Amino acid sequence: LVATNSVWIFHHRAPPTWDEDFYLRATERFYQVLQEGRFDVFLHEFSRALGGAKAPLVTLLPLPFYWLFGSSYDAAQVANLLLVIIFNFVFYQFIRELGQPKTVAVLAVIITGTMPLAYGISRLVMADYALMLAVTAWLRCLVKSQYFTNTRYNIWLGVIGGLGLLLKTLFPLYIIVTAIVALLRRLERSDDWQQLVRDVGLMVILAYSI
Repeated sequence: LVATNSVWIFHHRAPPTWDEDFYLRATERFYQVLQEGRFDVFLHEFSRALGGAKAPLVTLLPLPFYWLFGSSYDAAQVANLLLVIIFNFVFYQFIRELGQPKTVAVLAVIITGTMPLAYGISRLVMADYALMLAVTAWLRCLVKSQYFTNTRYNIWLGVIGGLGLLLKTLFPLYIIVTAIVALLRRLERSDDWQQLVRDVGLMVILAYSI
């Protein structure tokens, strides 16, 4: 997938359209403002990025590659390619956390990465692959937290949840069912409501603080 996308980036010359264009226009604006050293303007515009219609974090992801390679669609595509690589690694780790052998984890990565929809969005500079990464990382931390009983991973759940909200305002919809199941499993193990409220409250506060 990485190899074919790298070749595609080299040969693809069509300009971005629709949501890609929407995001990358904001990225270009941020790049120019930061190049000029106007950090106050950047913070002001980022807080109002995309007209409030979409979560703005995805517009920042190509910026490091703009500074390395210059402002271009290809540089933005490299940022997206890195997300694909990181997602595959985190997804593999998630499957392993579920107790599956390495062969199953590798097979899961291959099947997921080559599904037509996943393959298609791997070539689009939009929020989708970053969102897939955030959801998978959140689920992995949920497994590691042992149903919200591990404070360290509860903190990570809050941080990843906050970043997920900055990627997609509907991020909670992707995790709500699993979160409810985990809460019910937690209550089966212990009926200490006060501790449960503290653990989950910490996670929620962190997410919305970010």
